[in-house]
Amino acid sequence: MDVRIDFFDGLPFPPNYAGINALDNSLLFSNNYETQGIIESSQMINTPINVIYNSASAINLLPGFEVNEAVLEVRNDGCNQGQN
Repeated sequence: MDVRIDFFDGLPFPPNYAGINALDNSLLFSNNYETQGIIESSQMINTPINVIYNSASAINLLPGFEVNEAVLEVRNDGCNQGQN
């Protein structure tokens, strides 16, 4: 079995944020979610923060997803090592 793990700042990227790894919490701090896989989110982002969803595959906003007062940036280049 081959397993690929991408690294950013020495930490491995998750293969995806979907299914059991889906994003479903309320955010209080800025965050950058990057993956070569899928991002699924029902997060509530209701504070003045910056959030980046970056997936090379797909980004699915699920029921309950909400953004108020925040800046949400969506990118489609996946784990690009923090480069634009």
